[in-house]
Amino acid sequence: FTLTACFGDEVLGVTVTTDTAITIPYLSADFCDSTVTTLVTVLPIFEESSFFSFCGQGEVLGQTFTADTTFTITYTAQNGCDSLHTYEVEILEIPSTVFSITVCFGDSVLGQPVFSDVVLNETFSAANGCDSLVQAIVTVNPLPQPSISGNPVFCPGESTILTASGGFVSYLWGDSSTALTLEVFNVGTYSLTVTDINGCSNTTDFSVSTYDPISIDVNLLV
Repeated sequence: FTLTACFGDEVLGVTVTTDTAITIPYLSADFCDSTVTTLVTVLPIFEESSFFSFCGQGEVLGQTFTADTTFTITYTAQNGCDSLHTYEVEILEIPSTVFSITVCFGDSVLGQPVFSDVVLNETFSAANGCDSLVQAIVTVNPLPQPSISGNPVFCPGESTILTASGGFVSYLWGDSSTALTLEVFNVGTYSLTVTDINGCSNTTDFSVSTYDPISIDVNLLV
């Protein structure tokens, strides 16, 4: 006789994995040796797999996963045999970075100019394709406020001394000199950049000119 079985089933004490004929000897009623042959058709077990990748967490078949997981669910196929579906779930890390930084007024942090203490949050794309969360705790130092003193007007052919306000770490005049004072001989506008103890810099300028020459007519009486 014939029958069908699923792959891996046991038929007449034999585990079947391919179509086969099983012959079983037995002793008949008249005590003669006899055999029975069974033709077995083996039906396949279907195996499928699915792969899912999520950032942080994800849901598969109504279940929420927060860590890498592999599980198998057994269904009944149309041929009546088991159908195995394996699900592989990968959970990718969401990178998160928090840092503190001190900058000068007007500097940029995470692409944004800052003018007061602030907490900035920015999202980037990480190498694994997930969002990367970056938080910057920003302290903003004010800019130094330099000033220049001196005589803004002087006589032609003479000079005047410009003096920078004190208390800064460094001074840089427009002519690249670095002293606290600058002697100028020509009219014009002179710039000064100072840097304070926090490393912040700011620039100011000072204009000088000369007095108009005085013309005196002298008539000599002879």
